Amino acid sequence: MTMEWIGSIVESNNCELWGIAALKEDLVTFERFTSWLSKKNHASMRWLENHLPQRRDPSLVEEGCNRAILIGIPYFISQSDTNREGLINVSKVASYARYEDYHKFVSRMGRSICDDMKSTFDPEGLYKWRPVSDSIPLLERSLHSHFTGSFVGKNTMVIHPQRGSWYLLMEILTSYPFDPTPVKPIDTHKRTKSGGCGTCRRCQVHCPTGALDTEYVLDASKCLSYLTIEHRSVIPLKFWKHFSKYWYGCDICQNVCPYNRAAKLGSPMALKFDVDRDLFDLVRMSQLSYETWFGGTPMTRAKRNGLRRNAFIAMAALGDPRLPEAIKCLRVDEDQMLVHTANQAHQFLNGEEN
Repeated sequence: MTMEWIGSIVESNNCELWGIAALKEDLVTFERFTSWLSKKNHASMRWLENHLPQRRDPSLVEEGCNRAILIGIPYFISQSDTNREGLINVSKVASYARYEDYHKFVSRMGRSICDDMKSTFDPEGLYKWRPVSDSIPLLERSLHSHFTGSFVGKNTMVIHPQRGSWYLLMEILTSYPFDPTPVKPIDTHKRTKSGGCGTCRRCQVHCPTGALDTEYVLDASKCLSYLTIEHRSVIPLKFWKHFSKYWYGCDICQNVCPYNRAAKLGSPMALKFDVDRDLFDLVRMSQLSYETWFGGTPMTRAKRNGLRRNAFIAMAALGDPRLPEAIKCLRVDEDQMLVHTANQAHQFLNGEEN
């Protein structure tokens, strides 16, 4: 009955209840994570090295909270919603980035869910309730895979056998003594009705940059999502050609995953159509245009000049005839990263990759 109550509260906010986790030390997952760090697979994302005690024991994230309500926020989007007529570029933006900033959505929607939880389970206000997402040091993919009947696939995404992977993950940390969801672990190395990748390698085969060459391991330094979002410097020439596919983020490993064939369309988050812009307009984008077009979206993570860099490289990768004008524009920019990127263009056009 408790799960039904929680499920009805979560679903009233157009999200999905995936389970309830017990927050406790998980040495197996933690050692796998620290091994990934030791091999520098996190590239320049040094903040992932912080707060290791909390990553090892999630009950330390919020004092007194030893349970987490696990929620999936759907965001699968129709291809008809992702393009505007008249745009020259065909390079794409990752689906999640076409919506409002999910951190703000989680905060707003999470407060609503917590208020409903309090009125249902905690009218006297004796317990803690805190909505969180990936902005805290929580190994959330492990929690979801251990308590929701989902699993972490070879593309390192959380995949639900019946729902796929087009979900943003959120949690509500609480001190309320809910019973954890009893779930039988999935053997990811086998492919059954219950889930698992088995011998499927579609995400690895289709990843254009080799970021998934080692199954179940992401080398962020080769990932288009990392390069277009988190990377703050010049982009190595060997990756430029792949910007013809995506200039912000990347969905390829999800697009090809068999579990996403039955993905449900729709999201409770608001679409932001202004993110679909002509690439040359982006290269010349002013601060005001940046704030107008991308304010309130996840794309501000890359900053204005990061987006301009990405758009320029996409123009080069697509053979945009306006590239010479774009080169002139960036060569006189105050940002030396953009100047250097513009000066690399002739190397790329001459087939150089180093």
